[in-house]
Amino acid sequence: METTQAYRNTMGAVADLVPEDAHLCEVIQAYLWFGDYAWDIWRRVNVELLGFSLRTRQSGTLLTIRAVVEGERKVSFISGVTVTDCLRIAHRQAVSDELRWSPDKFA
Repeated sequence: METTQAYRNTMGAVADLVPEDAHLCEVIQAYLWFGDYAWDIWRRVNVELLGFSLRTRQSGTLLTIRAVVEGERKVSFISGVTVTDCLRIAHRQAVSDELRWSPDKFA
């Protein structure tokens, strides 16, 4: 995924802030990415984010991201133990272009 210079600068600053704790660094980066940068970065590659939802249960958490990808409504499901896990996984998959989109059956 294409990123902006501001995104790269911020992620680098976070890494410099907590260099001894890779997990904490990844968590902070994931929250910053999802809360601010993801919406702008995806817009640059013709993905319009429509929204997201989080469902937490005793067995785990499900993050659902809805978007219009190349003119079609799509959805991506990311599961984890906690909300933080879901955001961390979504961030990692998005920046490595591994986030999977499926047709949104409820569009």
